[in-house]
Amino acid sequence: MIIRLNEPDGTVTEYTVKTLDTVTVDEWLTMAIPDAIEKEDPMAVVSAWTGIPIDKLHRMPVGSVDQIADLVGKALVEAAAAKEDEWKPEPTVEVLGQRFKVPQNIEADTIYAQWVDINARVENATNERDIIPTILAILLVEEGTDYDGGKIAERMAFFNGAPAVFGLRMTAFFFANGKRLRDVMSRYTSKRLYSVQQSLQQAATALNNGTDGSAASSALLN
Repeated sequence: MIIRLNEPDGTVTEYTVKTLDTVTVDEWLTMAIPDAIEKEDPMAVVSAWTGIPIDKLHRMPVGSVDQIADLVGKALVEAAAAKEDEWKPEPTVEVLGQRFKVPQNIEADTIYAQWVDINARVENATNERDIIPTILAILLVEEGTDYDGGKIAERMAFFNGAPAVFGLRMTAFFFANGKRLRDVMSRYTSKRLYSVQQSLQQAATALNNGTDGSAASSALLN
C-alpha cells in the first residue's frame, strides 16, 4: 500500500506500508522494531515500519492513521507468530535460488568449527541486527559444499536479502532445536532478544487499540 503525503512546498512524498512477506531480513532489521517498541509509543512503531516521521503521523487524519496502524499491527502479529511457530523446515531449503542444508538436529548435524564461529561473532552482539544474519550464515550450509568459515560475511550479505519471515522462522527453529544456541546467546546478548515476540504482540495490541477506529481517508491511501 502506498501513502502519498502533501508537503508544505507543494511536493508529494510517497511512503510504503509493507507486509511481512515483502520485507527482507535487512529491511526488518533496519526498521529497528524492538527499539521502537521499547519507547512504548504506538506511533514510534508505525513510524519505524513505514518511514513516516512521527510529526507527520500526528498531522494526518485520524482515520488514515487508524488504517495504517491496523496494517502494521497485523504485520507485527505475523512476525510474532513466525518467532513462536513450531515450524520445521525440510532437510534442504531454497533461498533466493540457492539450496541450503538445514541441520535437523543441531547437536548432531553441525560441526565444532560452526560453534567456534558463532561464539566469536556474537560476543559483542546486542540486538537482532547482528543475530539473525549470523545464525543463518553459519548454520545453513549450501548444498553440495562443506562449511567454510571464511565466507561468513559473504553469506551474511546474501541472507540479508532473504525474506524476513524466512529468517524469523529459521532462527526460531534453531533456538527451539536444542539448548546449545540458547546457551551461546544467553552469554552475550540482551534478554530483549528472547522476549521480542511478546513485545511484538503487545505492540500490535497497542496499535489496534490506540485509536477509535475512525473511517480512513482514502485520499491518502492506495
